[in-house]
Amino acid sequence: MDSKHILLVDDDAISLKILKVTLEKYQLHCAICAEQALELLASVSPDLIILAIRRPGMSALELCRKIKNNTQWANIPLILLSAKRDNASIIEGLDAGASDYIVKPFEADI
Repeated sequence: MDSKHILLVDDDAISLKILKVTLEKYQLHCAICAEQALELLASVSPDLIILAIRRPGMSALELCRKIKNNTQWANIPLILLSAKRDNASIIEGLDAGASDYIVKPFEADI
């Protein structure tokens, strides 16, 4: 059985390393900025996108909306990762089109 492909988008090297170790059984594609993520989406069809909220350049919410408004990518589940745990931030992320919003630090099982 082919392993699932996951697109990780995070500019923080430590967070990215933790995600890589946690998700090592999957085929991982990593981007450190929104532009790189969009380029990868054009060439890779991930089964899941994990997007860190904190990022330089294009905001994570803007990137989330851009992905969800594209008919080719709209059906890909997208998880937002953030240290922001207030209800307003979570609702804003879900309203942007995220399938789920996970607060850092998180348990690997989650």
